[in-house]
Amino acid sequence: MIEQALSLGFLLSLIFTEFFGLASGGMIVPGYMALMLHQPSSVIVSILIALVVYYLIRALSNFVFLFGRRQIILCMLFGFILSIPNHFLIQQWVIGDLIIPLYPVGYIIPGLLAYWMVRNGVMQTISMMLVAAILIRLTLILMRGGETFPELDYFVAISSKEVLMWIAIGIGILLNFAIGEEFFNLMAGGIVVPGYIAMTLHNAGAIGEVGTKLLSIVPTLLVAVLIYGVVRWGISQIAFIYGRRQMVICILLGFFFVHLMDAAPALALGSGTAGTELELRVIGSIIPGLIAHWMLRRGLRTTLLLLVVVSILVRLCVVVIEELFFLI
Repeated sequence: MIEQALSLGFLLSLIFTEFFGLASGGMIVPGYMALMLHQPSSVIVSILIALVVYYLIRALSNFVFLFGRRQIILCMLFGFILSIPNHFLIQQWVIGDLIIPLYPVGYIIPGLLAYWMVRNGVMQTISMMLVAAILIRLTLILMRGGETFPELDYFVAISSKEVLMWIAIGIGILLNFAIGEEFFNLMAGGIVVPGYIAMTLHNAGAIGEVGTKLLSIVPTLLVAVLIYGVVRWGISQIAFIYGRRQMVICILLGFFFVHLMDAAPALALGSGTAGTELELRVIGSIIPGLIAHWMLRRGLRTTLLLLVVVSILVRLCVVVIEELFFLI
C-alpha cells in the first residue's frame, strides 16, 4: 500500500508540475500525506513545522545567499530538527477522553514541504499537496474495490534503534551539505541515502553479520546501476528527460525492479557444506531510484565513491554516538 501511494504521488507530482507549473510539496509528500489523512492532527503538525522552517529560511536569506541544493538541504535539516521534539515532548494532546496525536508525518516531509513553500508560495504548495493527497487516497480506495484500507498507525513506542536511524539520516544530510554542496558540488546518491545505508551496516549485530549486511546492499546498487543503464541508453535515446521528470522515471523504475526482486526466490550461496540463504532485498523502494538519478547527473563512479565515503562516515558517527549515549 505504501509503495502504491508513493508511486501515485510521484505521478501526480509530475502531472501537476507539467500542466500547472506547481509542485505538490515534493514528490514523496502527497503519498505519505494520503496515508495519514485519517489523522488530520499529524497533517496539521507537519504543515505547522513546515511554516516555521519556511520563515526561518526567509529570515536566513536576508543574511546568506541560499539557492538550489543548499536551500533544500537546510530546509530538510531544520524540518528534521524541529520534528524530533514532537516524539519526546508533545506526543499527544488529551481532551477529555479524546486523544489527539501530535506527530509530524515523517521527519523529512516538513522540510520538503517548506522548500516548495519557499519556491512556489505557501498557499499554492499547501493547496496542491492537499488536492494530490486526497486524489491519491480516493484512488487507493478505488483500487481496493471501494473498501477503505486499514488506518495505519506508524507512531508506536520509540526504540533506541529508531532514534539512531533519525540521527543517521540527520548526519547524512549534514555531510551531504558539507562535503557535497560546499566543497565538491556533488551529492552522495541523494540526501537521505547515506543514512539508510549506514544503518543497514550498523544493524549487523555481530562481526560475522557484517558480510551479510554488505551483501544486502549489493542488490540496491545493482538495481540503481540497472536503472541508470535503462534511462541513459534506453529512454533518453527516444525522449528528452531531465530534472524532476528524470527523477520520477528513475524512482518508478526502482519500484518496478524492487517488486521483481521481492518476487525472486532467495539466492542460495553454497559454502561447501551448508548453504546460506541471502534474501534478494533492497534498502527501501525509493533508494535505488535516488542513487540512479544522481548517477545520471554526476556520473556512476563519482556517485558510488561519494556514497560509500559518506555512508562510512555516517556509520562511524553513529557508532560513537551509540557508545556515548545509548549503551544502557
